[in-house]
Amino acid sequence: MPVDAVLFDMDGTIVEFAFDAVGAREAVIGVLRQGGVPAEMLSRSIQTNQLLGLGSRYLEDRGVDPLPVLDKAYDELERLDLLCAADPRLTPGVEELLNFLRHQSIPVVLVTNSSDEAARSVLAKLNLQEAFASVVARRKGLRLKPHPDMILCGLSDVSIKPSPRVYFVGDNWADMRAAMLAGVTGVGYGKDESLLPSLLSAGASVAFASMKDVLAFLSGAMS
Repeated sequence: MPVDAVLFDMDGTIVEFAFDAVGAREAVIGVLRQGGVPAEMLSRSIQTNQLLGLGSRYLEDRGVDPLPVLDKAYDELERLDLLCAADPRLTPGVEELLNFLRHQSIPVVLVTNSSDEAARSVLAKLNLQEAFASVVARRKGLRLKPHPDMILCGLSDVSIKPSPRVYFVGDNWADMRAAMLAGVTGVGYGKDESLLPSLLSAGASVAFASMKDVLAFLSGAMS
């Protein structure tokens, strides 16, 4: 079966750096509370993108334009993104995987909930600008993963329709959920094997603890 395209998440997938997820949630909760969203709605156990969705719907239901509040929240997220992007480390095996896909002339797309500025900063620091045919990052009007929108946008950029012959490699449940909703094959990656069952339960078709295994899987999918 041919491989039409391969899409990658960034944080925790092609690069290893510790995004301050707790700090991001705290920052978003602070902005939403200032914008009028009740504190009791904003649990720290909820993912950041879900907090944004809850806050937006609450304000809209009360006739309040959520965009100014969301803009402030995104500014805070971008600040945290750029702090992490200052010192990215390439995940072992990613360079070999990207080289393999390039030699096979397979379109490769980066799909990340991080800001566009942070994503392009990471690619520049790692000299990977030419490795990706398209970069789809967080921006206004585009729903974040686990919604499928970013994957569909990336495929549109390279003129490929979603199908099981498209593979999305990511390291968390939101990636796998987005892949499933977009109609593409989710490939879970976890640097620790203990993380793999949660990726499979989130919708991954397969899950691996090394990029070498991801390469072997995609190579086998072409035969």
